[in-house]
Amino acid sequence: MAIVSELDADLVSPEGGALVDVGHGILIACDRPDDITERDNAWLDEVFERYGVTVLPPPTYIVDGELAGWRCWIIELEDGP
Repeated sequence: MAIVSELDADLVSPEGGALVDVGHGILIACDRPDDITERDNAWLDEVFERYGVTVLPPPTYIVDGELAGWRCWIIELEDGP
């Protein structure tokens, strides 16, 4: 997947099933809901915990492009790690 190769390795889960971007007080997390491994899911949970995210808003779904079908959460952060 081209988009994964363009991102910092710290922002991509170990098996490529989740992506995170953090900047300007916003955390954006995306995953493949039908094809995420336990390892990637645990990684995403650790990221949420690191940034103090305890409650997720309902996800939106990406409809176009390389990530079509992925879930996405956009979360305003109160404090960084």
